Amino acid sequence: MPSKFSKGFNIVEVIVAVSILSVSLVGIYVAFTRTISYFPYVRSRFEASYLAQEGAEIVRNVRDSNWIKGNSFKNDLTHCWVGCQIDYTMEKPEEYNDEFLKIDNDGLYNHEEGSDSIYKRKIIIEESEENFLVVEVTVSWELRGRSHEITIENHLYNWF
Repeated sequence: MPSKFSKGFNIVEVIVAVSILSVSLVGIYVAFTRTISYFPYVRSRFEASYLAQEGAEIVRNVRDSNWIKGNSFKNDLTHCWVGCQIDYTMEKPEEYNDEFLKIDNDGLYNHEEGSDSIYKRKIIIEESEENFLVVEVTVSWELRGRSHEITIENHLYNWF
C-alpha cells in the first residue's frame, strides 16, 4: 500500500525546484544584460576602426593624385609628421586641431559640416626613407566616461 506522501510533492521538493529555477533565471538575466551593455562599445570600436582605415585610404588617395598630376608622391604629405587631419572633402591634409569629426545628414564623416561625432582622427606621416612613408592613423573617442583609442599603421611606397 502506497504512503500518503507519494501522491504529490512535499514542501521541501517545491522549495528546491523553485530555488533552482530562480537561480537559473537570474543567471540568464545577468548574462543577457551584460551582453546588451557591450553593444555600444563594440559598435563604436567597429566605427573607429573603419574611420582609421578611411584615414589611411585618403592619404593613399593624395599620394595617387600626386602621381597623376606629375608631382612628387609625398607632395602635401610631409608636413604631417606632427599630425594632420583630412577627409574626402579636402584636397590636402590640414594641421591637426583636436576637433571631433562631424557627421552630416547623409551619415558621412567630415571636418566641415554636420553635428559632432564622438570620434577624433589624427594622422601622422613620417618620412622613413626617400621612397617610403609611414602613415599612422589614430582614432580616439570617449564612451561611458572611458577613453578608447585605435591606431593603425600603413606603409606607402613611391612605385614610380
